[in-house]
Amino acid sequence: MDSDFTNLIFRASPMHDVGKIGIPDRILLKSGPLDEAEWSVMRTHSTIGANIIGEKNVSEELRMGWEIALGHHERWDGSGYPLG
Repeated sequence: MDSDFTNLIFRASPMHDVGKIGIPDRILLKSGPLDEAEWSVMRTHSTIGANIIGEKNVSEELRMGWEIALGHHERWDGSGYPLG
């Protein structure tokens, strides 16, 4: 990876959890373990974040932020969420 690309990732990566703004506080701030219904809601934060940032934008930084927000819970083996 060249330094321009790594700097782009560095600048865009703080956007990864922006979608948590759409998760109810009763779930986001729960001190105990989440039940399956709550996990189902929590798993939507990646898609919410991608929707907030927007897929079609002119900024390279926002485009990378969109990819990071959407895919930061995906796994190399194809599992994870929201697409796996």
